[in-house]
Amino acid sequence: MLVSMLALTLELKLELMLVSMLELMLELMLELMLELMLELMLVSMLTLMLDLMLDLILDLMLDLMSDLMLILLLDWWSDLLL
Repeated sequence: MLVSMLALTLELKLELMLVSMLELMLELMLELMLELMLELMLVSMLTLMLDLMLDLILDLMLDLMSDLMLILLLDWWSDLLL
């Protein structure tokens, strides 16, 4: 009877250790998932910012080119008129 009680106690201790290990693993996995989600959000925000900056740069370049073309056209017209 004493041996069976000791075996039962040992089994319960092992189960408690297993449960605590599983809880720790779950906590670590959740922490890792949260960290990965935050990193993905940061990467997507940076990608969006880069995309917006490139759009802005392209728009500015097109505006400058159109202004330059207009200046060249006006210069050409003034040369023709003179």
